[in-house]
Order: sequence, then C-alpha cells, then structure tokens
Amino acid sequence: MTSLDLTPLLVDERIRLDGNRKAQMVKALYESVRQHIEKNNDQYAFKANKMCKWVVFQPSDWIWVHMHKKKFLAH
Repeated sequence: MTSLDLTPLLVDERIRLDGNRKAQMVKALYESVRQHIEKNNDQYAFKANKMCKWVVFQPSDWIWVHMHKKKFLAH
C-alpha cells in the first residue's frame, strides 16, 4: 500500500454517492484491507516458522520438559 491508497475521497465524490454505492464501496474497501492483512500475516508466519522443525508426538512417546521458576512465580 502507498500513501495514495489512504487518501480520502474527494468532496464531490462523497456527496454524489447514494447509500447503496457508498455501502458497496466501504465493503470493497474492508475486503481489500482484510485480504492485505491476511497476506501480511501469512508472510510473517512463513518467515517466523522457516527454521522450525515440526514434530508430531505419539501417545507413547517420552518427552523431557524443562520448567523454570521464573515462569511459575505464584508457586
């Protein structure tokens, strides 16, 4: 997105819009913003999980859990 995408409509265009056209324009704007946010979230998740090793544990697997005192201050 550029700064031009965020500029408001001209006054003449806002006055000429009837209710249905304005509602459709706002819905289209919200849809494009939602798609842009989802695309950025997918890109961030891809970059954040790039070096992760995904492991699927089975019910009979043994695991070692490290618990630190600073995470459990109340107890």
